[in-house]
Amino acid sequence: MAPDSLFVDLAYGRLHYLLWGAPDRQVVLLLHGVNQTCHSWDEVALRLSDRFTVYAIDQRGHGESAWAKDGDYSLDAMVGDLVEFSRLLALPQFALVGMSMGAAHAIAFTARQASDVSHLVVVDYAPRVEQRGVDKIKQMLALSWASFEAAVEQMAAFNPRRTIDNIRERLRHSLSQRPDGSWGWRLDPALPRHPRFRDSAVGAWEDVQKVRCPTLVIRGAESDILSSEAAKTLVERFTAASIVTIPGAGHSVAGDNPDDFFGALLPFLLGSKSP
Repeated sequence: MAPDSLFVDLAYGRLHYLLWGAPDRQVVLLLHGVNQTCHSWDEVALRLSDRFTVYAIDQRGHGESAWAKDGDYSLDAMVGDLVEFSRLLALPQFALVGMSMGAAHAIAFTARQASDVSHLVVVDYAPRVEQRGVDKIKQMLALSWASFEAAVEQMAAFNPRRTIDNIRERLRHSLSQRPDGSWGWRLDPALPRHPRFRDSAVGAWEDVQKVRCPTLVIRGAESDILSSEAAKTLVERFTAASIVTIPGAGHSVAGDNPDDFFGALLPFLLGSKSP
């Protein structure tokens, strides 16, 4: 089943999102990481759509969503988009799943809008991450290619856990052709220059300690972003959290091993709601 591709006008600009599944079911909202898009969740969203109404959004500056004209990619601005989005669409209480940057936003949203979130899922993120993994992402953001297939080839070498077809499909949404004919990321270049991304300070421990709803931390066993020690510290700081480590997965856990990721996610989402 293909999702509906939709747009909503927020105060900052137009936001793109995908809507999966039938209405009037429990809602799950999915937030991607830096330089990803709503399509990063396609395998997981398809599986969830049998039981849930699933929203996957392109956060500001990413994918088909508008860039911030003022270059504001602060935590407050990006979490504010989520608040506005949920209000405009009149979403009932929902489960919130965030990966990397999206996890920072999911934690902050839950800390500030506690009654809106029934379950929180944090994917391969903590306020303290591994610098070597961050440096690798920054190097990747600077890349450009002479052709689309050249990008596919290099990204396949970067992440051998995925098939060529999977990488080609993801890059179809993540890349765009520039006026000079080269290919580059469909990402506002102002975002990685924003202080919180430049300094790798995308979230805060203070928000973690304010979360009260049931929380699941999912870590890729081969992640170079979230160490097992940092993941353990994160779980301890939450009020009610557990952790699952997914084998055969790096930082992009849901795409690297969608079967095991979904196997960990579904039982948690079907569990009891927060009071």
